[in-house]
Amino acid sequence: MNWTRIAYSTIGGFVAYFIVGAVITSVPMVRNEYRLFPVVYRPMEQIKAVMPAGMAAMFVSILVLAILYAQFCRDGGWIEGCASMR
Repeated sequence: MNWTRIAYSTIGGFVAYFIVGAVITSVPMVRNEYRLFPVVYRPMEQIKAVMPAGMAAMFVSILVLAILYAQFCRDGGWIEGCASMR
């Protein structure tokens, strides 16, 4: 296991997660869904209060997934990783 590669993949996954989330939530149809159901979705003030803990938990989750991937997928790249899932 190469810890530098795991760190890079964790940071890349973390950034990609939030970029994709920002793109998806910027779609007008999704934004309207948030407005239609205010009981289900938290207001922005409440989200800002829990956001640091949520981001830390997401970072740890992505780190765990990167370590698991490094454990299962040795030298053969992603093709060997997919083949070992059977």
